[in-house]
Amino acid sequence: MAAAFNTPLAAILFVNEEMRRHFINNFTSIKCVTLAVIAGTVVMEYLNGQNAILQIPEFQTPPLHSLVSFAALGMIFGLVGVYFNRMILISTVWMKKFHGNSMVKLVTTGTLFGAVFSILHVSLPILSGGSLPVIADLFSNPAPLSFLAAFFVLRLLATIACFSSGAPGGIFAPILTLGTFLGMTYGALISEIAPSMTSEAGMYAVAGMGALIAASLRTPLTGVVLVVEISNNYQLILPILVTCLGATFIAQAIGGQPLYASLLELKHKDWKLDDVKA
Repeated sequence: MAAAFNTPLAAILFVNEEMRRHFINNFTSIKCVTLAVIAGTVVMEYLNGQNAILQIPEFQTPPLHSLVSFAALGMIFGLVGVYFNRMILISTVWMKKFHGNSMVKLVTTGTLFGAVFSILHVSLPILSGGSLPVIADLFSNPAPLSFLAAFFVLRLLATIACFSSGAPGGIFAPILTLGTFLGMTYGALISEIAPSMTSEAGMYAVAGMGALIAASLRTPLTGVVLVVEISNNYQLILPILVTCLGATFIAQAIGGQPLYASLLELKHKDWKLDDVKA
């Protein structure tokens, strides 16, 4: 994580939050993780520079009364995160059962997915392009509210399809993109109905990146620190913290499970659909 996103502190926090059930949190272990993170970050910055990896505007600190709207955004993300995880798990289990041990099905599915997303990448890259360029472009060229909502739904379905296909890939960067889309949609809506809260829809997009990580992976501190490190928006720590904690509280209250832990549990149960939890 440190090398991929230039976020050393978030990488250390992620190990402790995500791996707390399996990781021995003694001083020696923390030192080893920290040394590995430092090495990865130094090499990454030597090769790619020391700037934040995501080039988006640096926002001013929002007024304190706007924290109410950030808390409401966190509650929304809590719900979205739980059902996003559930859709990921159900589609992954279904796809694995569909493939079975058939190489024909595996190759056919891979070819079909590759063809569809290659066409999308050329014709509509906002739905299938690399996550960080898509996020940066969204801040540079904001879309209307209706387009943002539509793009969020379509990108959500595309992310679930890609992840469940079984092809090598990850979920971290796509979560950042989905959080940006939904946060920007919410920000555009707030700007229309309650402009006194804040006039910058992008602030909610930044908070949304961390909130979906917090709700889906159940790592709120990682969500906060990752977002401020990746975007260089340290002045938004308080609203992002409110949003991430709100998302975590709601996800926990309705019984959601962390995504990675759920995937590991299903794998040990031989991917049974009946074992999928909310």
